[in-house]
Amino acid sequence: MAGITDILSTIQNGVVAFNNLTIQMKGSFLNIFSQITSLQNGPLTSGNVATQADEETATSVNLAVTPGRQQFHPSAAKAWAIWTGSTGAILASYGITSITRTGAGAYTIVFSTAFSSANYAIAGMLTFTAGTSGFLEINTQSTTQVTLFAVNTTPAVFDPTSAYLVCYGDQ
Repeated sequence: MAGITDILSTIQNGVVAFNNLTIQMKGSFLNIFSQITSLQNGPLTSGNVATQADEETATSVNLAVTPGRQQFHPSAAKAWAIWTGSTGAILASYGITSITRTGAGAYTIVFSTAFSSANYAIAGMLTFTAGTSGFLEINTQSTTQVTLFAVNTTPAVFDPTSAYLVCYGDQ
């Protein structure tokens, strides 16, 4: 059986011939196949690859996105981390330079790339022992770092087992 490469290579003037089957394509369906064929038959060039500006406006539906440009899209997480509550030791991260535990349940997270403004979204959560509950509270937020508190329901600052953070915004 022929693969997609064989099928696409037979497209000419909106007609696909495959195993004695002929399909006539029209309109936007033909346009989609033409775009796929052009990407398949040649290298990615500046004419068919998204730029940083294309990613930031997030409007194109016919440009290829390379790994080095994906992070500029508004939906992409710009920074995230998982760390140990008692030490601030980073277990896994992206876009984070450091996490410093400044006291019980208090953390300063420094970003490897500054945000364009302090108006970026932060989401976080905690893990802790059974019978305990809490949340992350933003103390201060700047373009280069954020200071957070792990707060229980008392409310009091405490060291969770681990903490999770993700940030979205323009950098």
